[in-house]
Amino acid sequence: MKLLKTSIMAILIAIPIYAGCSSIPTIPGKNGFEISVTNHDLNATALKDFVQLTVHEFFSNFDFIINAQTIKMSLGYESKDSWKIKLPSRFAYLNISYRKSGRSQSFFKYRYTYLIAEGDRLQCEIFKDFVRFTGDGSAKMNLQAQLFHLMETPIDSTVPFEEYIVARNDIYLRQLDLLDDNKKLISTDELAYLRDQCYGLRNWDILRLLRFRLKFRKDDKSFQTKDVLAWLEAGDAKYISTQDIVAPYLMDYLYQKEKFTTELSVNGKQLARKLLENITSKFEPRISYHLKMLMLTHFYSYNEEVLQDFKETTPVVDDRQYAAIFKHFDSSFSKGKRAYDFAYPDTSGRINRLDDFKGKIVVIDFWFVGCIPCLELAKQMKKIGHGLKGRDVVFITANVDQNQAKWKNAVKEGNYTHQGTINLFLGGMKSPILRHYNITAYPRLIIIDKHGLIVTSTPVVPIDEASRANFIDIIEQHLSK
Repeated sequence: MKLLKTSIMAILIAIPIYAGCSSIPTIPGKNGFEISVTNHDLNATALKDFVQLTVHEFFSNFDFIINAQTIKMSLGYESKDSWKIKLPSRFAYLNISYRKSGRSQSFFKYRYTYLIAEGDRLQCEIFKDFVRFTGDGSAKMNLQAQLFHLMETPIDSTVPFEEYIVARNDIYLRQLDLLDDNKKLISTDELAYLRDQCYGLRNWDILRLLRFRLKFRKDDKSFQTKDVLAWLEAGDAKYISTQDIVAPYLMDYLYQKEKFTTELSVNGKQLARKLLENITSKFEPRISYHLKMLMLTHFYSYNEEVLQDFKETTPVVDDRQYAAIFKHFDSSFSKGKRAYDFAYPDTSGRINRLDDFKGKIVVIDFWFVGCIPCLELAKQMKKIGHGLKGRDVVFITANVDQNQAKWKNAVKEGNYTHQGTINLFLGGMKSPILRHYNITAYPRLIIIDKHGLIVTSTPVVPIDEASRANFIDIIEQHLSK
């Protein structure tokens, strides 16, 4: 432990204190954003390779996809395409995904998300392993690309934990040096934001490895959890003031650490409420609200009560962005609210809409080919469907794959569905219904009543006789209404 304590002191001394301060293109106004993309990958072909751009109003590594706009460009070598949109606010977050033959290239990772601003007019050049920008706003974009490139520096995660901290911190210090060398190229707000991002990414990586070793390497004596957490806490104190531009990686890390430390004292049903209390008491309102948005995303898919707890413990914050996100949660997921009015094709090509099933309970099962839990759920849904045969219940499977032929073959084999089920194809994981319900994990079930209102968007997934009986009971209660 001597090396860890020495390393921690050196790192704390080295860290300077920084005051925290859709797929349909539209014509940008004064807060518009424009980007043109050219593919310079010599081996690129338009039929197999594509660039996907996603602009997030609220970005998180926890797959928060509400209020996001996406465009997909099929780009062969030297091909070019462009996109013009209106940003939801002064700043937003751009994710660039480059996939060759269905595989994402190493540099274009989900967490490598760029800060963009109103008025940016960018030319983006895609290469196999890096990206380059020119045009208005390109200085901060190229700087971010260089910061991401430093993140690709390999670290052996099997070394003693204290050595990993030193190696990971070395990358962080090199990022700070790069920012200092280029601070005249960007605004003060952007500089503070990028420093926060680098800090959040470093600590996210350290915390992630800590959790992994505690779970899978219980005999690892190369660290003490309390020492690592104390070190993280000491650094956090410099970053928990109000930010002019919210740094998603910093917020994700703060939430993950708060959840982890709360889990050390409570778990189970008490965890959500205790975590809400801790976030409320520890952080100033704007950061607190952001962390609670992450908590809603993280917990809501299996704990419907967290939304009510949120309402009871959270004061109204005068922030348009967070208020809009919460309104979406409340109006889209809550019991008794209007369900999403979908329109998707079945295996015959016929479009099915929610209104087609008025007067019947609708159960929607979201899945993809190759999902093992989806296969297990399908076995239970077959039993449930058989037990409710002839009743006013419609069972729908909603497939999220992009390959329609693969979906049809899976339906024909019958492993993910059962007789009498309506099988719909959503055409990929960016489908509007998935964005509406913020569905990012599978399988997922939603139950809708005879009037098109949500019964529950987070029912207990039936995995055995007891949970299957509970699921049927929910349906039975609404059949009689």
